[in-house]
Amino acid sequence: MPDALIDPEEFPFTESELCDALALVSDRAWATRESAEHAAGMRRAAVDRAAYVAIMAAWRPDPARTIELPDPEAAVPVLSSRIYLWYRDDAVALLSLGSMELSLRVAAYRADQRARGRSSRVRQAVWRATGLVDVPVPPAVEAQLKAEDEAMDTAWHRQVRKMQRRIEKHRHAPRAFRT
Repeated sequence: MPDALIDPEEFPFTESELCDALALVSDRAWATRESAEHAAGMRRAAVDRAAYVAIMAAWRPDPARTIELPDPEAAVPVLSSRIYLWYRDDAVALLSLGSMELSLRVAAYRADQRARGRSSRVRQAVWRATGLVDVPVPPAVEAQLKAEDEAMDTAWHRQVRKMQRRIEKHRHAPRAFRT
């Protein structure tokens, strides 16, 4: 299995790491097939996303027209690696349980994902609270965002505990009944 990151932006883990994580709760053959299939899909999505970004960067509006969008025939749809790993939260939780090094990388990945989405979350929350844009963030909105972050962290810890239970169940299952 290649040791390159599957999708450095959206899933910065290797196919081998994904396979090892999936093998914690399934048999190795299934984990190998699943990780290869999902890694291939996520890599295609990353290439398609890069092509779309290039098309959008090269697009310039025609000043003679009021509204002009890029040619839909030329645009590649924005694809996310998330569509290829429908059990992404489970997989990331399993990755975090693989080793201390992976646990630290998962924590950094989660922090990066949260930081990348923060400006959009702030903008939406300010808009809902005030109906305005480009205004200072009201304290009530900051408190709301903090509560949402805490809820996400609670859900994450619940997900990790769920995966720990699945690992234990898998380890203690008779070999013939392991999935």
